[in-house]
Amino acid sequence: QKTEWLLASHKKVEFDDVKKLDLPNDIVWFRFEPLILHVACESVESACELIKKASSCGFKHSGIMSTEKRIMAEIRGTDFIDAPIAKGEMFVNDEGLRLLIEEANNKLDKNLYRINRFLELLK
Repeated sequence: QKTEWLLASHKKVEFDDVKKLDLPNDIVWFRFEPLILHVACESVESACELIKKASSCGFKHSGIMSTEKRIMAEIRGTDFIDAPIAKGEMFVNDEGLRLLIEEANNKLDKNLYRINRFLELLK
């Protein structure tokens, strides 16, 4: 099944941005996803060092993936939101929608703070 993005942003979203969407008859999900970063590393040791730095900045769901050809560090945030909000029409009331947007915007702020801390450690 093909996913259609009704609104995607790397900035804070306002209530009116979501409220004015033209809703399809399918289920509409409100989502927030934190940073997901994949880094090819020279060695397991360098991947471990990168993961330690990421973890110290709050990216707790990070780890190392290895194949015969590549060592990959995956750095992931922990703050997700995934909630159905509509099917043909909005079934979440305005108060509930405002709360979801506020929480997503707060999680975005936390995510950006962690990213900036991580970048400072990498300098």
